[in-house]
Amino acid sequence: PDASPTPDPTPAPSPEGTTPEPTRSPQVSPTPEPTLNPTPSEPVTPSPTSFPTPEPSSPEPTFDPTVTPTLRTDVPTDDPTRAPSDEPTYTPTRNPTDEPTFGPTDEPTPGLTDEPTLIPTPGPTVSPTQDPTADPTVDPTSNPTVDPTQDPTGTPTGDPTGNPTANPTANPTSTPTINPTSAPTVSPTDAPTTSSPSSSPTPPRPCDLSPAQRRLQIFEELSAVTSPLILADSNTVQGMAFNWIVDEDGMELCPDSPNLIQRYAMAAFYYGTDGDDWDECFAGDVTCGDSIESPFFGQVPYLSRISECDWAGSQCNGVLRTVLRAVRLGDNNLGGTLIPEIVQWKRLRDFDLGSNRIGGTLPRDLGGWERLETLILRDNDFTGDIVPLGDLPDLRDLFLQGNKFDGNIPPSLGGDDSVLETAQFHSNLFDGSMPDTICDNVEPLGSIEILTSDCLGTNPIIECSCCTQCFPGELTCGGLSPQQRREGIYDELTQVTPPPVLDDPISPQGMAYDWIVERDQMALCPDSPNLIQRYVLSSFYYSTGGDNWDECYADDPICGDSPESPFFGQVPYMSPVTECDWAGSRCRPPDGGGGGGEDP
Repeated sequence: PDASPTPDPTPAPSPEGTTPEPTRSPQVSPTPEPTLNPTPSEPVTPSPTSFPTPEPSSPEPTFDPTVTPTLRTDVPTDDPTRAPSDEPTYTPTRNPTDEPTFGPTDEPTPGLTDEPTLIPTPGPTVSPTQDPTADPTVDPTSNPTVDPTQDPTGTPTGDPTGNPTANPTANPTSTPTINPTSAPTVSPTDAPTTSSPSSSPTPPRPCDLSPAQRRLQIFEELSAVTSPLILADSNTVQGMAFNWIVDEDGMELCPDSPNLIQRYAMAAFYYGTDGDDWDECFAGDVTCGDSIESPFFGQVPYLSRISECDWAGSQCNGVLRTVLRAVRLGDNNLGGTLIPEIVQWKRLRDFDLGSNRIGGTLPRDLGGWERLETLILRDNDFTGDIVPLGDLPDLRDLFLQGNKFDGNIPPSLGGDDSVLETAQFHSNLFDGSMPDTICDNVEPLGSIEILTSDCLGTNPIIECSCCTQCFPGELTCGGLSPQQRREGIYDELTQVTPPPVLDDPISPQGMAYDWIVERDQMALCPDSPNLIQRYVLSSFYYSTGGDNWDECYADDPICGDSPESPFFGQVPYMSPVTECDWAGSRCRPPDGGGGGGEDP
């Protein structure tokens, strides 16, 4: 055959052996598979054909590149190949593929593409690697690090590029991605917050929640016991307690912490009773629990970061000692009012707030304290009725004296199921009569040993034939509240007794002061002319072991009965009559000298 090339390429050898000369036109359809090498029956054409074949050789792109490059066409194809090849092509495509290549090439491309990629990379790589480097490079190199290839590219570039820039057009990211994404990102990601990994691990977030998530979920939990409107108001005591729990409490409780409600209620109780004005163990009190003479010895201030069971006046029990059992904060200058959230202390047994200045009414749901045994609210400024106390089935000791409670005493405090042993209602504003259900429960018929009310006098405020002790109906001393009366008497007695001695409840003077204020039915006022005299006599009784006297000790039933006794016709010490009639005492009228009342 002729050694010169045919005008048109032969698409495939003819089926009937070799033709004596090449055909003038190709067959209608291309061969199913391209030939990898020239057919052995025909010599290789020394130069490519003058124009490309009209259609690709197969419906799908070949998986392997041809041995020789195809001639560059005058016009690029309208669309890229349908799918990327498994291996990179030797020459770049004129348009980017729909999907990126499966991995970076081992060597850089030998020339620039006619069109840029869809999204520029943050910075040029020095040389593509199979896996990302462990640490990013600190700075990009000022010049490319690889030399140009020795052989020209299969397809020349349209125009030579200008001089390379000294620096890349975009700063490289501080840290490379671990794996290439399956599709290009729409835009480069923001730079990380640090230029390099931190020297220490980031501390774990409380509850494995973001701060906003934790706040929201704790709010939802507390909304079960407090109205959301009240909880969201930072000016309410509940709102202050919520903010403290979330933002300040070192315990960093979680929404599902078992003591969340209990601790929240205690914090709200603190804010509700003017906690920052307490005498001892207010938040931040550095001396709380230091004094062995303090009732809070060994305990810590309120709102401390440790367990609320160790806060002053608190006592817990249970398997893990986490369930609040007692709150004892008597005589500690508590003010304000009682909040309804305290009823969440479901297992409370002892609650002592005596001798403070708390006012307002009782929470209506106190009946939720089904295990409460002792309630001491004496000598405060409470008002309103005591109806909620009628629903406390385990109540044994009730001390309400010295307040401004009013209304009727609820019959439900008595009854066959009542276990009440002590009930002191005197020095209040109750009216009516003592319910039969309570009277029927007084010893020896029932469990009540001590029952007091304002039943003294010919026209008493409370009618009570079963009370073990009656008091005069008005302990106002010219309009003083019980607390004001106590403070006034204290101020008078400190003129003859140093305050530290008077404050000691086990000193004879301390016991006499407590008797004068709490139990003496004479109900003296701060300006009573015989206050000092009666106080000194009662101090004398306690200092000489009066309860061990042979005769006329307090409540001696036969004192003064025997004509042979030196105390014939007199009454026992500490009796609710003038002290001038106490055994062994004799007084003279004021005009006999001494002034200021009768002299012993």
